[in-house]
Amino acid sequence: MFAAVWVRRQLWRLFDHEQVHTRSGAGFAMLEMTLLTAMLMRSYRFELVPDFVVTPNQTLTLRPKHGLKLKVSRV
Repeated sequence: MFAAVWVRRQLWRLFDHEQVHTRSGAGFAMLEMTLLTAMLMRSYRFELVPDFVVTPNQTLTLRPKHGLKLKVSRV
């Protein structure tokens, strides 16, 4: 009984294409964001607005609570 249930679950995974696409797509998206960030950093200069106070928001990752106000100028 247990083996039959296990086999059915494993067979279902063969046809569960969503998991495969999610994993490969996530890696590609991270690579794409890294390249985009590098291209932006090369062409633009980012500075914090002088009177803006950054308040950290601790969740699973550390993020600014109210976002970042940046002044963007071409290099």
